[in-house]
Amino acid sequence: MPEMTARLGTSALATLCLAGAGLASAWALAGEPPSLGLPIDCRVGADCFVMQYVDHDEGKGHRDFQCRHRTYDGHSGTDIALSDPTTMEKGVAVLAAAGGKVTARRDGVADMNVRDQGSEAIRHRECGNGVIIDHGDGWSTQYCHMRRGTVLPRVGQNVKAGERIGEIGLSGDTEFPHVHLTVRHGNRVIDPFVGAVEDIHTSCGVGERPLWNRSALAALEYRPVTVYRSGFVGTKPAPEDVRRFRVLPEATIDAGSPSLTLFFVIIGLARHDKVLVRIVGPDGGTVREFRHTADADRIIQAGFSNAGRPGPRWKPGRYTGLIEIELGPASGTGTVRQEVSTELR
Repeated sequence: MPEMTARLGTSALATLCLAGAGLASAWALAGEPPSLGLPIDCRVGADCFVMQYVDHDEGKGHRDFQCRHRTYDGHSGTDIALSDPTTMEKGVAVLAAAGGKVTARRDGVADMNVRDQGSEAIRHRECGNGVIIDHGDGWSTQYCHMRRGTVLPRVGQNVKAGERIGEIGLSGDTEFPHVHLTVRHGNRVIDPFVGAVEDIHTSCGVGERPLWNRSALAALEYRPVTVYRSGFVGTKPAPEDVRRFRVLPEATIDAGSPSLTLFFVIIGLARHDKVLVRIVGPDGGTVREFRHTADADRIIQAGFSNAGRPGPRWKPGRYTGLIEIELGPASGTGTVRQEVSTELR
């Protein structure tokens, strides 16, 4: 569970735990909750998207506010991820969702996939680089996993809603560049899609008084399934490299490459969702195709379709990749499609 200390470089540090209390215990609401704007400067659905939501299950299971599986046991926040992880290096701003006073900050934690460094390396620093902002009347927001060297406000500083407080990073307990936003009233975690309800939100859907402001709520419209990453490479990658987002699309590929691979990472795939992956050659013919029906709910489903070179060289030209997901009963209705392409020369 992520944690953040009030200051860096001090011997006796008061630790601020990010886990919070359960969603269902009785509590007393003080004052008006803050109205929250987007905590990241991006176009939701294009440059970024919500990867995971607050866990509403009190037991060892997990469910998000839409009664689906886009969360994990004990997850205390909303994760907004970059659609292209490589854009982290260009600098994508993290913004204060509401105005208030900074009560804690951390900077200096390296940007590194937790699977590559191990959880012990970031023990007690699971939040990575981040900030806590007090909004008054017991309300606070916390921002985690910011890029090292970009955390701007000082402890005690007042910040305005929408003010830049850092950049998206890969610090702490994370596998992908994103901001983790936790909202609390006292020690109690509040789901901003539901708002300040006395009891756990047992129905499915947005609450009557969500904390997101109107424009943020519209931008963050729930999408049950998202194609996070896809593209072509001229080799056959290791499955774990695809799963860890190490594989980067190649805009052009040597026609002498031994393989042509279309890789993909799907977020939110549910049981009975049907996946089609197809590679189409420059003449419009199908080079490779496979179909798969999901047998279980998965937050992240990574895979690839690989074709071996049919002769001394590939036919030059543009190759197109199609990832198509026909949503099953647990995901709603409709089809999610994404196309990518590469040039073989």
